[in-house]
Amino acid sequence: MDKTCLSNGEVYTVLTNKAAHGQRGSLVAMVRGVGSDTIARRSCPGAQLINDRFHVQQLMNEAVDQFRVRYRWEVLDSENKAIREYREKRKEAKLRGHLSAPWEPTKMNSGETMPQIMAHSKHIVLKHFSKWKEQQQIRDQILFETYPKLKKAYEPSMKLTGIFSKRISADSARLQLAKWHNEVEAFGEESFNAKIKDFRGQFRGMGDIQFFMYRPAMLYS
Repeated sequence: MDKTCLSNGEVYTVLTNKAAHGQRGSLVAMVRGVGSDTIARRSCPGAQLINDRFHVQQLMNEAVDQFRVRYRWEVLDSENKAIREYREKRKEAKLRGHLSAPWEPTKMNSGETMPQIMAHSKHIVLKHFSKWKEQQQIRDQILFETYPKLKKAYEPSMKLTGIFSKRISADSARLQLAKWHNEVEAFGEESFNAKIKDFRGQFRGMGDIQFFMYRPAMLYS
């Protein structure tokens, strides 16, 4: 079961039969504008709903990017304030008959301004550090040194990716996921904890955190 946008922004939920291997009988249902969970509950009431690895990791990526967006607005506000102050000083200097040097934003070691680094860093915080290019590594050093809390948010997200990427037993995966969950809670950031709650909330009647960790372990190991 998956969602796709066919035309004019219309989202369709498609239910397929893998056993048909793309042949006749592969397409079971295609419904416009209905959530996949609704279709599953109506068509397959005995089925158990799960989240795949992509959507679990996506929740964590969103949480990390929220930090970046928050700091980006702070940087933009700071730059706008500096520009306003420069214009005021330039205006006062002009009244006294003096000329002011043109506005020059502060540039970092990467040759970019901080607002530019914040705008270009989305692919940094959503990508594993092993895949960073040289320019991205320079940008990352500036970004994480300036905002160490963003680095602390990035690290557990990549740790989750590492757990999913390992070929380990279900028991080992369950243990690592449980430890990872404790680390995220200890981080104390509501944006992270909210994503965990959002994931848990998609499973009706699931309030047991051990069972919650058991399901991803069984699915992804």
